Amino acid sequence: MEPTDVVLSDLPVAELIAAIRALPDCWVENLDYDFVDQHAEQVDAFFRRVIPQLPPGEAFEMAEQCQGHYVLGLSHLDARNVAADLLIGSTRRLLDSVADALADTEFLADGPDAGVSAATVQRLFAAADTLRRIDLTIEPPDPVA
Repeated sequence: MEPTDVVLSDLPVAELIAAIRALPDCWVENLDYDFVDQHAEQVDAFFRRVIPQLPPGEAFEMAEQCQGHYVLGLSHLDARNVAADLLIGSTRRLLDSVADALADTEFLADGPDAGVSAATVQRLFAAADTLRRIDLTIEPPDPVA
C-alpha cells in the first residue's frame, strides 16, 4: 500500500487539513514532478478533496500553487479543466470573503471614536458590491482555427 493511498482514502478531511498546515507554505510548488506523475490520480483526488475545504485564502493559495502540476505532471487527466475549476472556485470564495469583510465595516465610522468617515465606509461597501458582481463563469475555449 502506498502512503498516498492511506492519506487519501483513510484520513478525514479535517486531519488532512491539519497535516497540510504543519507543512511549509510552498510545499505544493515543491512536490516532486516524478512523484506527481507516478501518483497522478491520488494527487488529483487530494487537491480536489482538500482545496474546497480550506478557508478561502488558503484554498486560493493552494489552487494557485498546484496549477503547474496540472499542466505538467497531471496533464493526462482533465487537467486544465480541473485546474481552472479549482482556481476559479477558490477565487470566487476569496472574493466573497473579502467582500463580506468590507461590508462589515460600518462600525468603523460609528461614534465619537470613529476611525474613518462615513464616506470611507460607503466606498468599502461599494468595493464589496463590486467584488460580488465579478463574473467568474467558466466558458469553453474558443475553437482552434
